[in-house]
Amino acid sequence: MSEGQAITAVPAAQVTIVDVFAKQVEMGSQLAIISEQLKAIPDHEQRIRSLEKWKYSLPTAMLAGLGSLALSAWAILHGHG
Repeated sequence: MSEGQAITAVPAAQVTIVDVFAKQVEMGSQLAIISEQLKAIPDHEQRIRSLEKWKYSLPTAMLAGLGSLALSAWAILHGHG
C-alpha cells in the first residue's frame, strides 16, 4: 500500500457453524476429486526405483556370469571338467 491511501473497511459477515460445515463438505468433495486425479498420474519415484534396480543388478549379474565362465575355463584347462 502506498502512503496516503486509506484502508477501506469491509463490513463483517455473519458466519454460522452450518456455513463452515457446508464449506468443509464442499472442500472434502473437491479433495476426493483431486485425490482420484493424482492416482492417474504415473509415479515417477517408482519409475526411477525400477531403473535403478536394473542399473545395479545388471553389473552384478555380469560379474557372476564372468566368474562362472572363468571358473569353467579354469576347470577345463586343469582337467577337472
